[in-house]
Amino acid sequence: MWLLASRERTTDPGGYLSVNVELDEAFTAEIAAGDGETRDAALLDFVLGQVWSQGEESPERYVTLGVTGAGRDQAAVTAALAQIGVSAIPYSGQSVSLKLADLESRYGSWPGAVPELPATFGGTG
Repeated sequence: MWLLASRERTTDPGGYLSVNVELDEAFTAEIAAGDGETRDAALLDFVLGQVWSQGEESPERYVTLGVTGAGRDQAAVTAALAQIGVSAIPYSGQSVSLKLADLESRYGSWPGAVPELPATFGGTG
């Protein structure tokens, strides 16, 4: 098992969405995923697409993303997100804050379509 993802929503209406991804050492970023993206970029694209496809209330302020695991820090996460066209700014600890406009541009209006698992992770997408 190389991935554990969770999400939570604040109790205040129109609040933010928090996404947390934990990777173990078995998941390496170096292997290309196609389109010049690293595996980290492909994985974050898939995870964010999954979260964006949920039918709950959409985030109205911002989305935070925390990625932990070997070699993952704000700089690495920000670089991986830049590969998929999503801007990030430092938030807290290892977390970054994502621009809603970038997420809407990438995944469409909330809720977006459910993404297929990328071929690089054993899917057909």
